[in-house]
Amino acid sequence: MISLNNKLSIIIDSNKPSGVRRRAFTLVEIMVGVAIFALLFVLFNEFVSQSRRQTENLFQKGDNLREARIALQRLEFDVRSSTAVTDFEETADAITMTLKHIKEVKAGVDPLTADTVTYDYITYTFYLTDQTAGGKQIKALSLVRADSDTDPGPSAKAGASPEDKILLKSFADNLSANTIGILKEEEFPVVGVGVVKRDSRFFVIDENYYMNIMLDDAIAIDKKDEMIAKASYKGKHNGTEVGFTDITKANAVWFRFIIGDNNKNVNYFDQVVYLRTKM
Repeated sequence: MISLNNKLSIIIDSNKPSGVRRRAFTLVEIMVGVAIFALLFVLFNEFVSQSRRQTENLFQKGDNLREARIALQRLEFDVRSSTAVTDFEETADAITMTLKHIKEVKAGVDPLTADTVTYDYITYTFYLTDQTAGGKQIKALSLVRADSDTDPGPSAKAGASPEDKILLKSFADNLSANTIGILKEEEFPVVGVGVVKRDSRFFVIDENYYMNIMLDDAIAIDKKDEMIAKASYKGKHNGTEVGFTDITKANAVWFRFIIGDNNKNVNYFDQVVYLRTKM
């Protein structure tokens, strides 16, 4: 039998809290939590931004290479479908070349009594400095193409007409400030030779180049450059003009272009393209 005192004790005990009393977060703890969350957010945001930049760089590199290939393939096609170089001029401001290009081969025409071919003239200008042509500003390191039904004559540059096309150009990336497009020059390591500096340009060569390509790889690079200069139209070596001067003897066009992207990757295009009548 339970006494009255025991009943009161049971009732009092049942009214006591069943758990330990919880305290609230202090201001310091809240500030530490906010700081940790902010740090994690910054790190996550930087990771996302870096991933986005890497993706943009990858797309930019792909776009640059695609545009460069298309432009240089156009140059190659124009040279291969041309019968002669009618003019070539290289100054400190620009390099300009005009091609006598086969526009159409007529069908059903007697080759003994009439000309079976119609020609147009294609001019390429590679601008080395900022210039104004035809009232528009053309930036340095731009490759421009012009097409005309008649020979534009000496010293004519592509870019003066609104129809002229800028095939390749150079500009600074807004994010990285790195050069995108054509680079003026670059140094390349060559096994057994050392570091060789090359620049973006194109030039015309004659039949002497056949001898040059037979040179042994072990020959000094300076000697190779000298022999290439001798085979180039008005080519210079160590400041002295040593190349041929009759443009009608041009056999091929040699173009070398260095293409960079906004991640400082460099691609070097180096090709000799022979004229249609010289292949």
